[in-house]
Amino acid sequence: MFSNSFLKSLWLLLVALLILLENAVPFQILVFLSFIAIAAPLIREFRKRSDLDERQMEISHYSSHIAYFVFLFLLGLGFINEWMIKGQRPELIMFLLLFIPISAKVVICLFQNYGSPSGPRGFARLFFRGIVPADKAIDERQNVIGNFSSHIAFYVYTIMVVAWSLYRFNTADKHPGNLWNMLLLVPMLIKFYISLFKNYGAGTGARIICFVIAGIWLLFVLLSHGISLEMIIEATPFLLLTATAFLSHRFPKVTGSIFILLGIGSLTFFHWHNFEIYQRLLMYSIIPLPLVLSGSALLSAKKYSDE
Repeated sequence: MFSNSFLKSLWLLLVALLILLENAVPFQILVFLSFIAIAAPLIREFRKRSDLDERQMEISHYSSHIAYFVFLFLLGLGFINEWMIKGQRPELIMFLLLFIPISAKVVICLFQNYGSPSGPRGFARLFFRGIVPADKAIDERQNVIGNFSSHIAFYVYTIMVVAWSLYRFNTADKHPGNLWNMLLLVPMLIKFYISLFKNYGAGTGARIICFVIAGIWLLFVLLSHGISLEMIIEATPFLLLTATAFLSHRFPKVTGSIFILLGIGSLTFFHWHNFEIYQRLLMYSIIPLPLVLSGSALLSAKKYSDE
């Protein structure tokens, strides 16, 4: 049975993909789906918690914690590429994306008395917990506060990126660009992958990742080309991926090795194509990364085991 954190991550991911296909979906429906996708988990977050699964909450917050710092890294990369390499001044929204979510995280940490055992340096170690080597002085309460603050910051940035993407499409009638596609989708994918492995373990998590990525790609191809020969040709590799994933129950080591080889092969394929850096990172996160993660997980899984 699917967990709530998995379903939330998958729902957000599907809405993000719909936003990338603005021309295929009426704008009003996009706005409605985006609002529901973002509001639903936040409403659940602040309702009475007596009926909530604490483990699911912990997984959801932890996956958001890592995804938020992935976003910060990508945004920093965007600043460097736009400002220093292209020589263009970044848009105001990029500065807002840097300061507003991180301000929300800091305010929550301070409001809930996050704690700083050794001054500013200690607070920095707490703040970037999970990103830098762990500090033994950090207790469970600080872990909970740190993950929760990142969870809220993740949704603040998600709201801002989705709103900006929809605004640009509605006013200029065009995609916001590869930078915004990357900022929207890659952190959500990272959150999705972490949530899967945390919920279901190595073997089952790897199989679900392959099924979902193949399904999303098939949906993407179908919306782009409709039912046609071109759609069938583009979908064939992912149908083969799905068939291979089914065999992973009996042959996890063999299947894992195949996935890793496919991941390395696709990484090489994207490397030699002249993609813009934002598009390259987006493609890396959609195909090579999940294949390598799934393959590595299957190599550690036992035959007939879901762990």
